[in-house]
Amino acid sequence: MKKEKFLKLLDNTPLKSIDKESIYFILDYFKKKHNPKLTSRSFLFLGDAGVGKTYLAKELVQIFNKDILYMGCDSFNFQKGKRFLSLKDLVKEAQRDKEQIIFLDDLNYLFDREDCEISPADKRKFIEVLNIVKNNTKKLFIATANYLEFDDQITDRIEVKINFSFPSEANKRSYLEAEYSNCLKKKHIEIITENSMGYNYRDLPEMIKLAYRLGKSKLTVNILKKTAQQYKPTQIYNYQIENGISLRFKDILGKQIQKSFLSKIIQLYKNKALGKNLGIKRHNLLLFHGPPGTGKTFMTRALAGELGFPMICISGKELCSNDNITRLSKIMDFGKRYQNCIIFIDEAEKLFGNSRYGDDNYLMGEFNRLLDGANDAEIKSLFILAVNDSSRIGNALKDRMTDLEFPLPDFEERVSFIKQKMESTRNHISHCLKAEEIAKIIFDFSFRDIEKLWNEIVFNYLETGRVDMTFVRKIVNDAKGICPNTMMG
Repeated sequence: MKKEKFLKLLDNTPLKSIDKESIYFILDYFKKKHNPKLTSRSFLFLGDAGVGKTYLAKELVQIFNKDILYMGCDSFNFQKGKRFLSLKDLVKEAQRDKEQIIFLDDLNYLFDREDCEISPADKRKFIEVLNIVKNNTKKLFIATANYLEFDDQITDRIEVKINFSFPSEANKRSYLEAEYSNCLKKKHIEIITENSMGYNYRDLPEMIKLAYRLGKSKLTVNILKKTAQQYKPTQIYNYQIENGISLRFKDILGKQIQKSFLSKIIQLYKNKALGKNLGIKRHNLLLFHGPPGTGKTFMTRALAGELGFPMICISGKELCSNDNITRLSKIMDFGKRYQNCIIFIDEAEKLFGNSRYGDDNYLMGEFNRLLDGANDAEIKSLFILAVNDSSRIGNALKDRMTDLEFPLPDFEERVSFIKQKMESTRNHISHCLKAEEIAKIIFDFSFRDIEKLWNEIVFNYLETGRVDMTFVRKIVNDAKGICPNTMMG
């Protein structure tokens, strides 16, 4: 019964078929079905926290009905298991000539450290454990780790490394049906599955619990949808996430060239078969450039709304730290983990754009290296970098990205924007103002500049009860004397 349960569990994991075959193979090892000389007996399950590697390892070691020598953070209660607090004691027990499974959970935290490195004593004992398994066919070794931090002297001795990724929709659906079928209806499970991109097996229960709290001890379709927009997985808790964006292209004035290009991207994302059949590669690396206030962020939000994607917003300033290479790598991982989302890096030149170094900027070089893996196979999300001046971004990086310019609004766009503002205040502000006349004298203003100009007009009306073109010209001239894109953008 345990084996049947495990096989179903294994089948539902997102592991590669070759890794599943390796695990199937060792299930019958103690039945003497395999030649020990040709059989690997040491396995390392690798992957981020919460992807199910410990759960699978725990179920696996209990199938064999053999003595389990265990070290780890959790206090598992194995029927035939013994927990050890030191490698020294575990080695002593492993030297006994009997069939045993050595299970070390969370290797990254088991060892004593000296200057951030594994202590020499623990390293020697760990290698001794691996050598015992190598030389004694009665032993199996299974371990888990969040990341591979060991030198070759250790990793070479572990025969099989299996990488665990984040659960797919099918994995999540199976998990929810198994664990929460008595709490959730089928339509609830579908909503959670569809709105939990990149979530691990720890995120899913927490999302459900949050929905239960928000629903005052009830779970409904509306509450689950609302929760999906508010819940933040631990890995991206420090970043701004927008879900359920209602903004659309129709809400954006002008920008027809930009909207036309992005509409093609939307077609490819919504109809994956179309791009595949026509051999069209999707653009998943975009560079939005143009002066401040020209609509780069606004257009990104509208694109997210059109696609129905969540938007992860990251500022270039947030990435400037002593550990920015690690942060860059983490953000690239977002693109692999949170499929079907937009990762928006604003003010990217603050991270990459040091013109003194150009393409030799070491951060730009590192980002270029990470982008080598940014293809349709690995990354389903959209990366959008927004910069004010594209000349501050190296050519190597620009060549990898699809360039989309956001110039200052043209005359028609300025007129439309001003008329929209006038319409919103038609019951208050006198219509002695003419949108076309204002648009002519603000030819070098961004949308953000125009927004601030209109605020000045409204504030003057509130103070004096009137407003006219003389006042507007004065505000514009004062602004131009300083430089509108600096003062107002």
